[in-house]
Amino acid sequence: MWNGRSVFSTDLRTTVLAATAITCLLLWLLWPSRTRRRCRWYFAGKTVWVTGASSGIGEALARLLGTQLGAHVILSARRVPQLQQLVHEIRAAGGRADCVALDASLSYDDVRRVVSQVAAAGVQVAVLNAGVNHGGEAFANLHAQQIDNVLNVNLRGTMFTAHALLTEATTLQCIAVISSLAAYRGLPGGTVYGATKAALCSFVDGLRVEMRHASHTPVHLMCVCPGFVRTPAIEHRQHPKPFLMEAEAAAWHIADAVSRQTAHYGFPWVMEQLVMRIARGCPRALYETVLGRTWHLPG
Repeated sequence: MWNGRSVFSTDLRTTVLAATAITCLLLWLLWPSRTRRRCRWYFAGKTVWVTGASSGIGEALARLLGTQLGAHVILSARRVPQLQQLVHEIRAAGGRADCVALDASLSYDDVRRVVSQVAAAGVQVAVLNAGVNHGGEAFANLHAQQIDNVLNVNLRGTMFTAHALLTEATTLQCIAVISSLAAYRGLPGGTVYGATKAALCSFVDGLRVEMRHASHTPVHLMCVCPGFVRTPAIEHRQHPKPFLMEAEAAAWHIADAVSRQTAHYGFPWVMEQLVMRIARGCPRALYETVLGRTWHLPG
């Protein structure tokens, strides 16, 4: 017996599924160009300071900002020769770039002197990306100097830099602190590193509320948490690196997040929204068992 209702329902479901698939395809095709237009509109003519710019994500972001997005980039890191080479390459490509040495592990007065130079250049966006890890070594195998270095650069140095910016840079509009998805739950081989990144997320959340109630500091504060990115810092590590992305792709994600003025942004989406959410909700015993079977510490 012919059933018009069931045929109609089937046709409707097919139509809805087809329309959804076409919409998703169009979004997938159009999203990159939309992102690029928004980033160019936001960064064009702005002075952007990127710390930790001598390699990895910082280098890729500085190159993107200076050569494709029209920003005047100020680069900072400890390794001055690498900064000077990058400045030369950006200028050769028609961009504007300068560099100033910064060792984020130094005293507050040293950091403030560098920030004063950056503030004098009219910095509008600061991407605090300077960071180090401890090579995947187990905590018990670390030397006190290694622990101190990670704490100083990742946490104390970032806080010193943010504080100096808020007191010195009158043209500042945005501070983007680069944390990590390692902040979401502890990982073996990243005990100290992950702890500093988790502390940065907490620091940004608390400071954002303070600044919201301080009318004299209209600066947007945001935290960006990348997943695994192919950089010299992790290339030698033997543990699994799910959804590993290139530094150039990570730079686009960061630029997009800053241009949208988000409060918190983690990427890639699958890692942040699925893998790490499952990890955070996973029972402790199961979480530790899985990591114990897949994560291999050096030595």
